[in-house]
Amino acid sequence: MRCVTYSGEEREIVELGLVAIQEVLMGTDAEKKCSLLLCLDKYLDPYFNCELSDKEEVIRLLETVIVSPNELDVVEDALNLLMSYAWGPFEILEKNFDRIPMECQGDAKYVINMHRVTKIEQLVLNECARIFNEAEGNSEEFPQEAIVVHSTVVSEEDYSFYKNISEHNIEMMWRFFENRFRSIGVSSSMIPSDSITNDRYYSIAEYYFNIDMDKREVCLVYYHGPREARCLTYAIGEKEKDEFFLMKPKVHWVS
Repeated sequence: MRCVTYSGEEREIVELGLVAIQEVLMGTDAEKKCSLLLCLDKYLDPYFNCELSDKEEVIRLLETVIVSPNELDVVEDALNLLMSYAWGPFEILEKNFDRIPMECQGDAKYVINMHRVTKIEQLVLNECARIFNEAEGNSEEFPQEAIVVHSTVVSEEDYSFYKNISEHNIEMMWRFFENRFRSIGVSSSMIPSDSITNDRYYSIAEYYFNIDMDKREVCLVYYHGPREARCLTYAIGEKEKDEFFLMKPKVHWVS
């Protein structure tokens, strides 16, 4: 376990601006870099309401730190700042991805794609709403609620592991009421994973999806009851830079 602290010296450097920050972060003292990065956490976090001049330039500087020769701790701390307080696109990271330490490439890929995944999540929510409304119209008895879960372990090979979904890697969960997915993003609310029991139940419709940015594919598994479930995959199309759409789905299995 490492211990990192900062003092008035680091605060003074941050308040002096970009040139002073760059002098430390592009220098050779890893300990000073970690202290300054910890100090930057306070200035980037909107909770503390601290003024940070040249914020966009500081973000680009953090990208440069990540792709430059640095101690692993420095790279990880800079990545954490981007993950917590910045939003893509991150062109410096993308163009120099092979210069990022192997140990950090998974987190770097996550950071690079955050803004894209959020857009694709919205497309998947819209598709779930379409499926839900269509199924409701074809059935006299249909669940009055639905949950939608973004889980990184969903795949076309899986059939029944959702009994223990709370044990798996859940990115985000939404719950919808009133027999509709109306006003997606407004009438929805996140619910904790431990609110799902280990017993299968069909009083609500269930949708589980995974977004694979490497394969540019969405896998969606849904259950409308004990006799209706299926698995679909959608190729992710791109109209223009970072503007996506879901292509016609491929059906992998039906039950």
